[in-house]
Amino acid sequence: MTTFFEKRTSILFLHWSVVLLTASILYFGDPRPGFTLNNWMILLLLGGHAALSVLRPIRFEDRSLIYLLVLADVGGACLAAWLSGAPGSVFYLLLFVSIIIAALARSRQLLITFSVVLALAYPGIVSLGGWPLEDVHWLTALLVGDCTLFFGYLAQLQRAHEEQKEASSTYKDLSEFAKALSREDDTEELHSRIPRLIAQIMGVDNCELALIEDDKITKRILPNRHCRDFQNIEIAQSIHERAVATSGGIYASDEMQADLALSSKRDFSLYPYRAYIGKAWMVHKKPAGVLALYMEKKGPWSEYSKQQFQFLVDHSALALQNLRLKLELENQARTDGLTELANHRYFYERLEEEFERASRKKHLLSVALIDLDHFKKLNDSAGHRVGDQVLKALSEHFRKSIRRIDLAGRLGGDEFAIALQETTNDDALMLCRRILEGAARLRVGQLTGFSLSIGCATFPADGETLSELIEHADQALYYSKNLGRGRVSKYADVVGQQKTR
Repeated sequence: MTTFFEKRTSILFLHWSVVLLTASILYFGDPRPGFTLNNWMILLLLGGHAALSVLRPIRFEDRSLIYLLVLADVGGACLAAWLSGAPGSVFYLLLFVSIIIAALARSRQLLITFSVVLALAYPGIVSLGGWPLEDVHWLTALLVGDCTLFFGYLAQLQRAHEEQKEASSTYKDLSEFAKALSREDDTEELHSRIPRLIAQIMGVDNCELALIEDDKITKRILPNRHCRDFQNIEIAQSIHERAVATSGGIYASDEMQADLALSSKRDFSLYPYRAYIGKAWMVHKKPAGVLALYMEKKGPWSEYSKQQFQFLVDHSALALQNLRLKLELENQARTDGLTELANHRYFYERLEEEFERASRKKHLLSVALIDLDHFKKLNDSAGHRVGDQVLKALSEHFRKSIRRIDLAGRLGGDEFAIALQETTNDDALMLCRRILEGAARLRVGQLTGFSLSIGCATFPADGETLSELIEHADQALYYSKNLGRGRVSKYADVVGQQKTR
């Protein structure tokens, strides 16, 4: 949680307190002869200092600078008290100090202790100053102690309110972050969204997501930076080496150029930043990714910000893992386990979608049904293990033969099918002949050359409905089998034979 002095409004409150209290000292005190001009100079100096803070929004990054400003203000008030030369000035000075203490005291014990010390300090200072110590001074001492307690109570209430407000805002941000990630079902979009959301929540200049496989950074997303040339590099050659080495923890640096030996890393040109904080996550005891934050100035890496970052990293890693598992399950549900082609159900679901699209847009759609000839004999002679290897090899051959927009599936046993988008019947036949020729040259272990029977039909010429298209492709397949197998036939061949009868 940010401290009282890290908030600009609190700094301005202290500056204006100095101005008002110093003005009170100068006004109510009895200035020493010849020092009136000096008093006004001090007042103008402090007033200008406070006005400068108001007119020029200053983001106080360095806590030591804040303490120096406060010490300068205290020094100015002390000088004003000395110049005024009266016991009343000491009271106003201690009143100002009580406000400082109230702001600094982080616990009630410290606040009470400081209140007692300040209360006793007043009569002591009056006595040392040579003024006669009277009952009114003891009453004033009680007033100083009471004011310190009062200001401290107000400061604690303000801190509690700000912390509650910030915690509420943070909880809302983190809750929205978790919900946003859980709703995402596209891997690329999730990769892009994680660093953008984290940078926004943490208020940093940039955020990077780096994915790791086999101790290599295989993918990195760093908004507004060109990362394409820095993929597939070893972790040891990357800026994230220490974050990965800090197993289970967070690595933070306010001087990343020196601390991370940035100039010796292959990806150093990606990072024109000063501050870095990184956290890696593991999957099966191996590094799976890194999330890193960057600041062009010194980073606000407080314990609270580290806890917040830890939460974001954990939820990001969980979202990535869940999406990966979800996609794997979906892929298993629609993929044939042996060949990794589309299974029977998924192939026909996709085929129906493509048929509807082709009907709507008046596009062509070709379907090829394929049988591996004499597969039962092959299984009986070489064994089912070899038969499975043959099916895998043929499936890979199909996959390499078609375009990315096309779809190959295993319908069961030795039966396969291919859906070819926007493909004429002649082009479909040409592709099927290449598949036939490639299968004849295929080698699996000691076996060489495999025979296929293929039947092809094209929408809309060979069928106006999907069921007609499939039925006519099936008729073309059996036409190839009846002619002796090892060939490609189109539905028009079947129609031509029927006409000649």
